[in-house]
Amino acid sequence: MPVQTPMTPAPQTPSGASRYVWKALGAFFFVLGIVGVFLPILPTTPFLLLAVVCYARGDPVMRAKLMAHPRYGPALRAWFEHGIVSRRAKVLATILMSVGISVGLVLGRPQWGVGVALVASAAAVAIWLWMRPEHARNGPLA
Repeated sequence: MPVQTPMTPAPQTPSGASRYVWKALGAFFFVLGIVGVFLPILPTTPFLLLAVVCYARGDPVMRAKLMAHPRYGPALRAWFEHGIVSRRAKVLATILMSVGISVGLVLGRPQWGVGVALVASAAAVAIWLWMRPEHARNGPLA
């Protein structure tokens, strides 16, 4: 079992109707994450991160399955345990954001204020993303 840190959503299963709401939200975000595997414009990992948080409160078994997944589990654990985003993920996210904003500006031809807001928000997200650590404080993760 991984060490619980402030970023790790602790498994807390409430009782009653709220458990089913958390479970339904987890399933919703999980499905969006799966769709993101096949649609390049839709991100996968952020939706899986949200699914893990929801499942921590509604379905700890599904949370454990996601965290142990051979492809996505290491990235999920790295984020929740150390706040780490790999360099590959940063590069890919930056490229996809740039392409998405560029296509939106060219095809959508938004008013200049909307265009500036789109570029500014994408730049803010990219800056935040690149400020996340790529390795644990005591060295790279295995």
